[in-house]
Amino acid sequence: NRFEYIIVGIGINVNQEKFDNFIATSIKLEKKNTQDVASLFNKILLDNPNIYAVKYADDIINAPIYSSRHDLIDEEIPFYGMVLSPFVRYSSAPVNGVLYADDTFLRIVETGSMLNYSWIYEDTTLLKNTSLSRLFSADYRYWLEKAAAEYTAVKNIRELAENSPLYSHEKIAESVYKLTYENGTVVYINYRNENFITDFEEVVESKNYLVKA
Repeated sequence: NRFEYIIVGIGINVNQEKFDNFIATSIKLEKKNTQDVASLFNKILLDNPNIYAVKYADDIINAPIYSSRHDLIDEEIPFYGMVLSPFVRYSSAPVNGVLYADDTFLRIVETGSMLNYSWIYEDTTLLKNTSLSRLFSADYRYWLEKAAAEYTAVKNIRELAENSPLYSHEKIAESVYKLTYENGTVVYINYRNENFITDFEEVVESKNYLVKA
């Protein structure tokens, strides 16, 4: 499954200007650029593209798994994943680049996303006081075992779901969600600091998930 080409920047560069005709022209040119590049390769990975470029992607990385979280938003649903899951694989931003990695993993399960890690081989202390100091958590040695376990967990869910698309997403209690795939596989996600009992008397452990196929 090696990619012939990984494209960064294509499908995301539309200038936001005040003039409607300029915006229309900018989008038209960007669409043409994306189409031209995509026509050269059989397998393409895109980095968080705009929606007009999604149809050219075989895989997408750094896909959004959270909303903007503006004050006017009450709840989040994985609309992005529910729309795209039948057509393209997508992954979140690197799990090891966030503050609460365990909650982010649960969010990946909740949104039907794939895992994404960003690693380097050298000791990350060498990056201190450089422009790459943001990669402080990218030392693969600290993440390899955890990443392997999480990858296996996500892979098992996808296999039980038979790679079918997301069908529904429900909030069944505060900080507890129920995800249903089209083939009937159900995933409960519990963000609470305590266990949750489902209507079928099944226990979803704290900060964990439960799969029912």
